[in-house]
Amino acid sequence: MYQPINTPQQTVNLSLKAIIEQKPWLVLLLLFFATYCVNLLLPRDLWVQDEMRYGEVVREMLSTGNWLVPHLNGAPYPDKPALYFWIICIVSSLLGQGEFAFRIVSTLATLLAGIGIFQVGNFIAGRQCGFWASVLFGSSLLTLIVGQIVRMDMLLTAMTIFSWLMLLHFDRNPQKRWLFGFWALCAFSLAIKGPISLLFTLLPGAIWIINKNGVASLSKLRPIIGLLAILGLVAIWVLAVYQSGQGAYLSTIWHQQLVGRTINSWSHKEPIYFYLLLLPILIMPWVGPILSGLTKAFKQDHALSRSIIIFAMVPLVGISLVSGKLFIYLEPLVPALCVAGAMAIHPVDAKIKTSPWFSWPPVLYLLAMSGLIIYISQHYLNQTASHALWIAMATTTLAIMSAISTRFNFNHWLYATSMTSVIFSWLIFGGMTTLLNPLFSARALAHTVSEHAANTKPVAVINVTRGILNYYASRTFTEVDLSSAESWATLHPDALLIIKTSDLATAFPNKVIPSSCKVNHTFQIELKEYHVLAQC
Repeated sequence: MYQPINTPQQTVNLSLKAIIEQKPWLVLLLLFFATYCVNLLLPRDLWVQDEMRYGEVVREMLSTGNWLVPHLNGAPYPDKPALYFWIICIVSSLLGQGEFAFRIVSTLATLLAGIGIFQVGNFIAGRQCGFWASVLFGSSLLTLIVGQIVRMDMLLTAMTIFSWLMLLHFDRNPQKRWLFGFWALCAFSLAIKGPISLLFTLLPGAIWIINKNGVASLSKLRPIIGLLAILGLVAIWVLAVYQSGQGAYLSTIWHQQLVGRTINSWSHKEPIYFYLLLLPILIMPWVGPILSGLTKAFKQDHALSRSIIIFAMVPLVGISLVSGKLFIYLEPLVPALCVAGAMAIHPVDAKIKTSPWFSWPPVLYLLAMSGLIIYISQHYLNQTASHALWIAMATTTLAIMSAISTRFNFNHWLYATSMTSVIFSWLIFGGMTTLLNPLFSARALAHTVSEHAANTKPVAVINVTRGILNYYASRTFTEVDLSSAESWATLHPDALLIIKTSDLATAFPNKVIPSSCKVNHTFQIELKEYHVLAQC
């Protein structure tokens, strides 16, 4: 009797499936290193605005030795807690101060989050669910962005995942170590991002416990003890700040960050449904499986399924009610969405044809990204426009390959889409960011400042957001508003001025500056033109 002959493609796929089942960690690590670590090795400056601002906070923390209170351009910086900056400072002390130290923290936080989401998926529905939840998370557009920029949001995401995991373990086996872990992670998240972090950790955790076991069961979390412990840690830091003679910083936090933001939360520039419109794009290329998984979780009357819904929807509603809306704020709820997507993936028969609802959105997504790259190349890139067009062609090729994969069976489509995401990461976050680097970096401007202004010579930034141009100049600037720019320049004829072209007519209505300045250099940063003026 004749035996069927396996084609090479079948053999490879069977081997890959066996490796995923037997050594999922090995596959996940390879995907992680391919997706993130290759780009990490490519040089990139810190970009205006947030990256440069955080870089300057760390630079001043290291140069002054004042780790207790973050400073920006010499003034206390109340916008973010200190823990994230402490972590960067420690890494900088080990690896040297520079862009790599900043970026590797985000990379390692992404790895930590991936480990956590594997554990959560494994707890809820087994190893295959954990594996695919981690794959979906690491290859989603929003994670690709947040995992490769300098921000604290990926650390908050990791804290969110592990607080969820601690709560799941505590509910199954109510030991003190799980409860301690949950509250410790809530405290860490608070120290990383501030009070808004509790929307992702404590609030959904408490709601899930109540939903599962009733209001009376909330006492098992020891909420009074947990909250008092967090308040105690905050009180220790407050006392240390007060004893150091920096009590005014505490007043600024209270009035500007807590009271001010609470009041402003009822004033919305963007509509309350802003995040709902963005979310389908930000979870590409997995929007089909994720929405299908959420629908499945809604229909299931199971506590673990409800935890997915609660850890996704409660933070979404919470941040939608906050006035300041940035798409990056959605990252901590992506893990719950990816667990839902994995639940839609792993029970599917691997031999069936892939649903168009799953397979065609990634094709349209890649075509849209290719069109966006072409638009950027034509409007914002000059000498490197041809390089961007090659990247657009490569992205279009990925879209064609993705379209071909729609005819594959389900397993093959999953493998193809995962590998497409790796290559997409190289093209966009390796190739395009290299081309865009000169447009968002202030390094050249800072070098000009250093060339024309000694440390004792005053440098003024006129109507420029605080701290976004300091890092590469390695110094603080005098901040001058438009109304007093002309008088300040008259009093300091030897000063160096930094001003946007759009502000020149307002700041200097007599137009003597910049025509009278012997030094007049222009720079394009963040699509704005800046002048560096001296010897006027």
